[in-house]
Amino acid sequence: MLAARPFSIGDEVVINQFEGRVTQIQLRATTMQTYDGRQVYIPNQEVFQSSITNNTASLMRRSSVMVGIDYEADIEQAKAEIREAIATIEGIEKDPAPAVLVEELAASTVNLEILFWVNSRRKSFLQATSDVRKAVKERLAAVGIEMPTDIYTLTFRNGPPQDGRSPDGFQQSETN
Repeated sequence: MLAARPFSIGDEVVINQFEGRVTQIQLRATTMQTYDGRQVYIPNQEVFQSSITNNTASLMRRSSVMVGIDYEADIEQAKAEIREAIATIEGIEKDPAPAVLVEELAASTVNLEILFWVNSRRKSFLQATSDVRKAVKERLAAVGIEMPTDIYTLTFRNGPPQDGRSPDGFQQSETN
């Protein structure tokens, strides 16, 4: 562990199902403080056999937000509004510049993926991503670009028919 150095004290890592900040590296175990406040001791033998994701090995980390717009909306206008909305958010890196891509043509929306770079520390990463979601939602609403939700129609087969027939199939009539 000490020779390979896949992470250092203070790095934010994922080892197996644990994610948090490395607080101690000893000969027999690595200690991690999880984001929900637990202290986890992971035997180094287990660390050696695991895939390790070091979220803070680089200063910046890419984040992504998905937003669905109405099929009637002007895609280029929506992309421009999104770029403007996130341009002033603190923590969003200018270089590389944020990108807005058409990700999917879904059943009721055109889904746009917003890609941007932020500080790799978890708190900064989560806060910047949250700020982008809020800014995009508010900007698109302000300029009248609809963000519809999926609409489902349910038809019940055992319910009363809508054509005036009784459930047994006979025509219902009114008597005076």
